[in-house]
Amino acid sequence: MTDVKTMHAHLVVLGGLMVRLQVLPDKPEYSHETQPSYLMEFARGAIDLAPEMPIDKLGRWVGYIQGVMAARNWLHVPSERAWTRPILTGNGDDK
Repeated sequence: MTDVKTMHAHLVVLGGLMVRLQVLPDKPEYSHETQPSYLMEFARGAIDLAPEMPIDKLGRWVGYIQGVMAARNWLHVPSERAWTRPILTGNGDDK
């Protein structure tokens, strides 16, 4: 995949994560960096900065959001892998 295609793939994944995050409530027992609202802002920042950001950094930002969501049981890792792998390898329908 080219960097442009990889960036697009990461943006597709970020959009899917944001759809799921927008319905989750913030809770006082969560640290600031793991609040759904923080992760939404983090994702928006990644989308805004994606054209200027090194592709590996964009991937780390996506991974951070996914990691927090997995740790909080907001996503199921095998399901997430099944959804994202075709997108990130360029074998999905949204190329």
